This record gives sequence, C-alpha cells and structure tokens, in this order.
Amino acid sequence: MRVSVDLQGAKELAALLDRVPLDLTFEMKRDALVAGAEFIRREAETLAPRRPGAGQHLADRIIIDARSESEIANSEDAFASDAVVDIGPEKDAFYGYFHEFGTSVHGAQPFMRPAFDTQVETAKSVAFTRLWQFVRKALRL
Repeated sequence: MRVSVDLQGAKELAALLDRVPLDLTFEMKRDALVAGAEFIRREAETLAPRRPGAGQHLADRIIIDARSESEIANSEDAFASDAVVDIGPEKDAFYGYFHEFGTSVHGAQPFMRPAFDTQVETAKSVAFTRLWQFVRKALRL
C-alpha cells in the first residue's frame, strides 16, 4: 500500500532545502521519516494479533525499513528522488499480510491501516519538526 501526502508549505521547504548541501538532504529526509514512522510502527505493534503461547508474536516483528539512496535509485518506484521508509512486518513475517487483508477462510484483522489512520498526523508533525531542526542546523538559523 502506498500513501501520498500533500504538504502545505512544501514549496517554501523545498526552497530552503535547495540551500542545504545536497549530501545532507537525503539523510535528513530519511531520518525525519523514520522518526515519524516510529509512531505508526508502535501503534501497529499494539494492534497486531498476539497468539497465546506463541514464542514470538507478529506484533514483535513490525519494523521500519529505511531504504538507502542506492536502493531507491535502482528501483522503478515513482518516488525515486525522495527518501522512502516502509512500515510493516519483517519479510519472514509475511503472514501479517493475511491478517491485514484476510483470506478466503480467515477474516481480515487489520492492524497496519488503523495504525496509519490514527497516527498519520502525529507522524507528519514529528517528521516535519525533525526536518525543520535539520534545516535550521544546516543553515545555522
């Protein structure tokens, strides 16, 4: 699932970022996204199913995967020029997708979408605040 967010003030922020050394901008964006994504990850962990008696629960396997610049550059992703983070179950916890969307014999028990819906505003706020801190520091404002 890919979610796009329309940002107010994005042009002004882009103008400021143009003044920041290019080698810093990707790292700053990625770090800001990770900081915001942590709120969604934590909520998904709270909402994910836990099986009594299971050694490790799906809830314990929800991660944030911050893609590297080379991973983004080599992808066919439409957002290839931006920092990208993925939030969800680890690759070997693929069964989390069956819980999220359901199957023909198992009803959906969504945990990722509700986590996103309840935490997206906090995540954006944290990411923007962190990005602004980086910009201020880089521009010595």
